[in-house]
Amino acid sequence: MVANVLVYSFNLIRKKPKIVLPELLYWIVLALVIVLFYLVSINMTNFFIPAKSSLVYTNLISNLIPFSIFMILIFVVAVYIQGIYPDIVRQAFTKKDIVLTESFKTARKRFCSLLWTNILLILLIMLIIGGAAALLIGMLGILKIVSPLIGIMLVLGFIVATIFGIPGIYMLSTVVVLENLSGIAAIKRSFALSRGRVLSIWGVIFLIGIFSMGLYVLILVPVIGLLLYVPISLFVATWSKNASTSYYFLREKKMKPKL
Repeated sequence: MVANVLVYSFNLIRKKPKIVLPELLYWIVLALVIVLFYLVSINMTNFFIPAKSSLVYTNLISNLIPFSIFMILIFVVAVYIQGIYPDIVRQAFTKKDIVLTESFKTARKRFCSLLWTNILLILLIMLIIGGAAALLIGMLGILKIVSPLIGIMLVLGFIVATIFGIPGIYMLSTVVVLENLSGIAAIKRSFALSRGRVLSIWGVIFLIGIFSMGLYVLILVPVIGLLLYVPISLFVATWSKNASTSYYFLREKKMKPKL
């Protein structure tokens, strides 16, 4: 199963290199956002900050506000790009060619659902972390001592949550785009799909990570490394996105790709 997902998602890029274009688009937007952040920060410092302003006010106007706005912009664009690849892989499994404009259109239709589901997921993670922290503070207050056992329990809880949580949301974008679900329903469905498949999902994630680190070693080569950084990063990001939806289809052995 793991080998099939890795090989198929890898070969999909090899056969159809044009599918890296959405990821390239994200990189271009990211670069533009960084330049805009720099320009806006300078302009806000020059025009909106009095000469005798406090350091806190200066940092708020010149850094924090533009940074927050541009981080939201990057997040929104990332969510949109996230919705393109499930449809690309769907086309590879159901057709003999990939039409990128169709995938962009699908991502646009499912964008609001993807955005809401990602925001909800972030809020749930924050709620869980906040609840765990409150529980820890409460237990410390009751016991009146800093018990090493509480710290160990918290670390173990975090490890267990990570082991099962990451595979649980591994196919979340795919579920939102291809099954027309959103919010809690999509999160539940994604966790249901990962049930009994935790080890194989971690196998895919781990092996892509190991292979990617091997590719990134090439970046250390003088001059050539700088030239290879962008194509390697585009390849790794696209491969990873392909793998999650390929896993979704290949988990059922009856499903055979047409491309």
